[in-house]
Amino acid sequence: MNAYSYTPSSHWRKGADLLMPGLFTGNVTFLFADIEGSAGLWESHPEAMNGAQAQCDLLLRTAVEINGGMLFIAGADLFCAAFDSAFDAARAALAAQHAFHGEEWQEGAGRLRVRMTLHSSTAYVSEGDYVGEGLSRVTHILDAGHGGQILLTPATRKQLGDRHLAGAEVWDLGTHRLKDMVRPAHLYQLVPYDLPSQFPPLRTVDLRPNNLPAYFTSFVGRDGIVEAIANRLRQPEVRLLTLSGPEGIGKTRLAVQAAAYLLEEFKQGAFFVSLSSLQEPPLLGAMIAQALGVREDGSEPLEGCLQSALRKKQMLLILDDFERATGAASLLGKLLEVAPQLKIIVTHPTALGLTGERAFPVPPLALPESGALPAPEILAHDESVALFLERLQRLHPTFALTRENAQGVAALVTQLRGLPLAIELVAGFAEHALETDFSFLEIEPPDSHDLGWLSPRYGEMLTALICRSCDLLDRVEQEILVRSSLFVSSFTLEAARAVIGGNGFGEEEQLLPDTRFVGSDLLLDTLETLVEKGFLHHVIQRPEAPLRFILPDAVRRHTHERLVLRPDREKLQHRYINYYLELAESALPPSGEAQEGAWIEQVEMEYDHLRATLTWAQGKGDAERALRLVAALWRFWYVRGYLSEGDHWVEMALTQSDAADNNGASTSTARANVLLGSSLLRGSLGDMEQARARYEESLAIWQRLGNLTNVAWMLANLGIVALAHEEYRQAGELFKDSLRLFRAQEEERGIAFVVSRLAEVALMCGEYDRAASLYQESQQAFERLDDKGNLARALAGRGEVALALGQVEEAQHLYEQSLGLYQSSGSRWGLALSLRNLGDVTYCLGNYERARIVYNESLTLF
Repeated sequence: MNAYSYTPSSHWRKGADLLMPGLFTGNVTFLFADIEGSAGLWESHPEAMNGAQAQCDLLLRTAVEINGGMLFIAGADLFCAAFDSAFDAARAALAAQHAFHGEEWQEGAGRLRVRMTLHSSTAYVSEGDYVGEGLSRVTHILDAGHGGQILLTPATRKQLGDRHLAGAEVWDLGTHRLKDMVRPAHLYQLVPYDLPSQFPPLRTVDLRPNNLPAYFTSFVGRDGIVEAIANRLRQPEVRLLTLSGPEGIGKTRLAVQAAAYLLEEFKQGAFFVSLSSLQEPPLLGAMIAQALGVREDGSEPLEGCLQSALRKKQMLLILDDFERATGAASLLGKLLEVAPQLKIIVTHPTALGLTGERAFPVPPLALPESGALPAPEILAHDESVALFLERLQRLHPTFALTRENAQGVAALVTQLRGLPLAIELVAGFAEHALETDFSFLEIEPPDSHDLGWLSPRYGEMLTALICRSCDLLDRVEQEILVRSSLFVSSFTLEAARAVIGGNGFGEEEQLLPDTRFVGSDLLLDTLETLVEKGFLHHVIQRPEAPLRFILPDAVRRHTHERLVLRPDREKLQHRYINYYLELAESALPPSGEAQEGAWIEQVEMEYDHLRATLTWAQGKGDAERALRLVAALWRFWYVRGYLSEGDHWVEMALTQSDAADNNGASTSTARANVLLGSSLLRGSLGDMEQARARYEESLAIWQRLGNLTNVAWMLANLGIVALAHEEYRQAGELFKDSLRLFRAQEEERGIAFVVSRLAEVALMCGEYDRAASLYQESQQAFERLDDKGNLARALAGRGEVALALGQVEEAQHLYEQSLGLYQSSGSRWGLALSLRNLGDVTYCLGNYERARIVYNESLTLF
């Protein structure tokens, strides 16, 4: 099945009838319906279901025929009807639901609940099979719905327009990810006024944890390959599956599609890790941890944190572009050893040769059979031809496959050997697309006998094809494409404007003339043209996030090779570096939890580029930029729990600063901030002595610079180190010195913070009345500042005081307030701490079983 066809036989039970009167063609609206939970009903009440099935068939057939439709599939699992009007189809669906709702069903079957989906497309009939765009998605939409619900696709919603449907209205349900489908679907609901309209959430893959990227081009063909990958992964002995093959064969897209297909079978979901920006293999563990949201807490190394997090997880992990991480491949074996329900898909040009690995060589798309060609409507089902047509029709919607051009299309995809990226690129040049040889590409077509699945000739052909395809672009398109190769990962239009140039080029550069773009946005229009021609793809990294662009790996590699040969490459590279450096610095929030949360999310979205910028600074020995970037990013590493990677970059920046020591780098504000970050990271990793030394060095710089506010913060941080070492007297003195400076500067946030720490010292020393008073004072200050994180901490501190005084119910009340604040802020550490505290309270109340459950829940978060 491909994006254009729907094969009924794969979806019906025994007894289904294919009815073939004169079916509608052209602009057709389809009504798909099935009985919710029918499989269980047939198994438990087969006799009653025979009668109920006949009732359902009659009611639906009547509603369809009265409204001018034709029922062309009637079976135990599926009903399909066609209409030449979306309005008629909607009226039929409403009539059928009313009939089902009022029907007295066969005794024993209970009330049957029928779910429906309406979809409109241009369709025709081929060998008894309806063919139309998007029909393969309709059954996935149907599966997402609930009995009594009528779902509409955007195509049907558009055709209904503003036309009034008596007794009903249309609701917008938003965008959803469907089972087996990676591209999101915008769905609507047709709601009758006098029938139930509220249903549970749609059954979509959003209900399983995942970060699978959303593509905007349809997935054409290869359903059999996706199913084969899924079946391999279902085998208990298959834990590590490598999808191998040359560039452009579609390994990444197949891996993502297979993960979407299998998502419901992995309770803890599926997670995609792109290694395209990885330049240091030892950071593989950090990139996996970041994709999974695993925090380091300093109790064990990062590898141990990953093992602990995955130990009991039933999860699918995709590691894409693994050729960049082969030096750290041993980590995969360690993770699989401790996590028996973990499975991993790796994409790599060849098998890795690891113990327990299973290889899956990815074949090209199926090609037309040699000899006489079938009719165009049959040829259009061929995978290679279907992909070519789908991409070509994005540029030329009116193009149709005919007997006159079918031979040229078949010859072209055959010469391209079914390589998906090659087909997409050639389809982008419509003026040349139907050449029957490679003359317009000016490359030698490879010998079909010399082109096995993994032959190097695939790479040679693709490289030559990309090279020639780039040459066929106009000057503006070539320039923008080459500059786009600066981006190591997906990028936003805003980033493109800064790096490529405001309207395609920098202000100091002469704009290349192109009359197509007069009075328009040159950069955006050109990027969209490159998407249509297959050189760029659209991708959404996260729901509600801006649309992003990304180059396929093979295209980026080739265009970047062109870029490095240019005399202006350093200037362009500096634009990229400076943009992301300024993004990190300018986005750095003022004190405040809400602003910090937004900043953290923005940094996370652009982190591949920020990591590439750090790697560039390390390679160039640019101490100044390295210090500035690390000074801006240490909060991100600290808050996200990326402690090992953060420490790696901090040490790099400090080492380069020590080696350079020019322009006063050793006493700069940036170095002092980096030392502060190092202190926090090292302290979190358990190296309190190094943390103390770094705080003291940072303190000395701030004292020389005369920055009393930061001197106060360093004294407070040194007090925290002393507190961790149970040096309560020294901690108290440091906090008092800090408090005096904060009060002199009228720094309310600092005052509140230090008062809460003095409360902690009093608690540890058994001075409960003083601790309660100080916690109360800091709580009031944090409420005024709207600092939910520290407010939650102050409430928890008051709870500890109450528990120490035997006021168990008061302690429980305070801990529950603290838990609620941590939940609203999304603090994993705070949630774990609050649950541990509530476990203590529950234990004190004598509910030991409940305490055990709460403690275990806390442990899963720590």
